[in-house]
Amino acid sequence: MSYLGRSAKLSLKAQEKVSFLATAGQTVKTGLSYVPNFVEVYVNGILLTDTTDFTATNGNSVTFTVALALNDEVTVISLKTFSVSNTYTQSQIDTLNYTKSASDGRFKAIGAAESGPSLGTNSVIRTNAKVIDENITFTGNENGSSVGPITVAAGRVITVASGSTWVVL
Repeated sequence: MSYLGRSAKLSLKAQEKVSFLATAGQTVKTGLSYVPNFVEVYVNGILLTDTTDFTATNGNSVTFTVALALNDEVTVISLKTFSVSNTYTQSQIDTLNYTKSASDGRFKAIGAAESGPSLGTNSVIRTNAKVIDENITFTGNENGSSVGPITVAAGRVITVASGSTWVVL
């Protein structure tokens, strides 16, 4: 049994469908509106092959290779075209990608290869320092964890705002 569902090309109402019953010997349907090469034609539920079973090149009519029979159910689906906007070239993306500099402390390496807080092949064991020697603030939008015991150095403050959680295991 053949598949009678929607074509993979059709989604999100990106189509216009016209259905009609053919007259005996009909070979042309006019009054259509489509973009050439973006049209599907079905006769009695069977998808026809473009240029073999029909031609649709002028945007307003379809010509059938074989004359239709009386009351053949014909469906013409025109696929709507669109243009993608707000895109970047590969060069623009490369420029936008962040490259960490040695003086940038915003991001810390996490892999063993980068001397980050991990040990073992593929950084299988995560590590952290035993002494916190900087001021740290959880703003309420994040959570954190450390494995202890942990000591906070003199003069340093850890602030955990409402909405955040810091767990020392």
